[in-house]
Amino acid sequence: MADKKRDFKVNFRLFDDRGDDCVPATDVINVARAMGLNPSIKEVNQLLSQNEITSESRVSWDAYLPIYHSLKELEKSRNVSVESLVEGLRVLDREKCGKLSASELRRILTTTGEKLSVDDANFALRGLEDSNGMVDYTQFVSKLLET
Repeated sequence: MADKKRDFKVNFRLFDDRGDDCVPATDVINVARAMGLNPSIKEVNQLLSQNEITSESRVSWDAYLPIYHSLKELEKSRNVSVESLVEGLRVLDREKCGKLSASELRRILTTTGEKLSVDDANFALRGLEDSNGMVDYTQFVSKLLET
């Protein structure tokens, strides 16, 4: 456990751009992701706000730890499974063939929920589109959850 905490602190310090043992509040999401979490921007912003941390603030290690633990608990409660995501996409599969058009998935990724940029959506779909412009959505979900 001590090794893991030390590794986390090393990751934290990588984002310290001033050498003051603090990171910009705008980098808290990147620090969390470097530590293996995958929080949404909304989740991070809510926690920063609850801790009265503005986007112009700098966050110390001691202030970051409770945020990290809250994000970790949120992630545990979210516990998204491949099966639940595949089931959600299956609803859109009118042909019941296990595939959706890449353009439809790209549209969904860029226009709903936490919208991705077109570049991020293209990255998520890279290597999955077949010659007919279709994507096996089980492979797509597996790829998303492995990263």
